[in-house]
Amino acid sequence: LKAHDYGRYADESGELVVCFISNNDITGGNSGSPVINGNGEL
Repeated sequence: LKAHDYGRYADESGELVVCFISNNDITGGNSGSPVINGNGEL
């Protein structure tokens, strides 16, 4: 990932496009953990 070499998964401009959907629903009182951190990392 540091080399930004996404191979066949890259778009025409060489970027990796990600479509991610979450409802962040919780159960049992657990607030959970963040899915994406401050650096945009999953």
